[in-house]
Parts: sequence; C-alpha cells; structure tokens
Amino acid sequence: MKILVVVLGVLNAFVAALIAQGATDRVAGSGQGLPAPELSPERIRLVTPDAATTPAPPRPVPEVAPRSEAPVRPEVATPVLVREETARPVTRQCLEWANLRANDSARALRVLDEMKLAGATVETPRVEGGATWMVYIPPAASRRAADQRVADLKRLRVDEFYVLGDNGFANAISLGVFSSEAGAISRRDALQKQGVRDAAIVPRPTGDQRVTLRIVGLTEADANRTREFARDFTGTDIRGCTLEQAKGG
Repeated sequence: MKILVVVLGVLNAFVAALIAQGATDRVAGSGQGLPAPELSPERIRLVTPDAATTPAPPRPVPEVAPRSEAPVRPEVATPVLVREETARPVTRQCLEWANLRANDSARALRVLDEMKLAGATVETPRVEGGATWMVYIPPAASRRAADQRVADLKRLRVDEFYVLGDNGFANAISLGVFSSEAGAISRRDALQKQGVRDAAIVPRPTGDQRVTLRIVGLTEADANRTREFARDFTGTDIRGCTLEQAKGG
C-alpha cells in the first residue's frame, strides 16, 4: 500500500513538471512573435519643467453672430377725427312783466330770484303813479330761517329792520321804507357796504296802482320759463321788449 502511494506521488510530480515546462515554452515563443513598437521621431518633443506645469491655453471659442430679430414697431394710435362745432352765440332777450299789484310784485320778485336766471338782470321796478319804496331782504322759506337772518343782521350791526308777516311779504325783512327811489337806493348801497349782499328794493304802490318789472339779458330757455310762471299771476301781462327800450327806461 505504501508503495502505491509513493508511485502516485511520483506520477503527480512528473505531470506537474511537464505542465510547467509547456507553459514556459509558450510564453517564450509568443514573446518572439510580437512586433516592435514603431517610433515617430517628428512627434517627439522635449518637455521643460515650466511647460509641464503651465496649463495649455484655452481653445478660442468661435464667435456666434447675434440672431437678428425683426425690430418691434411701436403701436401708433389711429387718429380720431373730431369735428369741431362752432359754438352758436347765445341770444339774449328782454321781457316786461306789467300790471302787477303790490303783493304780486313782491311774489314775482321772489319767483325770479328762485329761478336763478343765468346772466339776467331785473331792473328797478317801475310804478305808474305815486308809491313808496321799500328796502328789504326777500322772504325766507320759514319764520325760523327769517329769525336766523335777523341774527346775521345783528352781527353786522344793522339796527333798523323788522320781519314782515303780510300776504306776499311773509318772512321778508324790511330794512326801511322811503318816499323816493333815490332814498331807497342810498339805503341799499349803505347796507351792501356793511355786508348785507341780498338787500333789494321793491315799490309799494298806494291804492290801485300797478308795477312793471323789466328783465334784461334772458336766454331763450329762461324767457320761456318766465312766461310759464307769469301765467299764475291773474291779470298781469308779459311782453317782449328791446334792449334799447330797456336802456332808455
């Protein structure tokens, strides 16, 4: 048995030696058959220490021409043609409101004041026959409003006044009665200097006398409105007049 083990060991050693010898021959034979590397002298350059540490310059980037874009055209507003209309001149008119009784004349003056006639002027009332002339503040909307106006007069140091209560002049404030128009005008002007801007003059006929109001500078619309209001005054007459008549009195 021992002899068999020894024989097997010798055989294994012999086989291993044969395998090792064959591998050596193959390596030697393959080394002789490899071609030698080709050298290119023109590609060989010497590298200095500075050149070895200096990085290669960057490759230039080709310039790219900017993309051309179509110019943006500003929006232009389309002109709008506006036709200019020539302003027509305002035609002014003159009216005479006649045959007013004493109470009616005061009420008519109040109505004209409330109408706020644009650019129109109510001339001093004309009385046919003798009359007295009263300087007054037109009637207020209520007695309370009249009392408030009285307080304003006292602050302006106006002493001569009293609140009226008769028909046509209810809640009006009388500032004096005069026998002549000139005296009434003088009193009104003095009051205006004291600050009483709404003082007016109204004639107060005696007996059956009549008053005529002349309104100058009325627009066509205001003239029509005045005619409409005049219909509420029974027995009165409203008619047109010329500016020359108005200036001449």
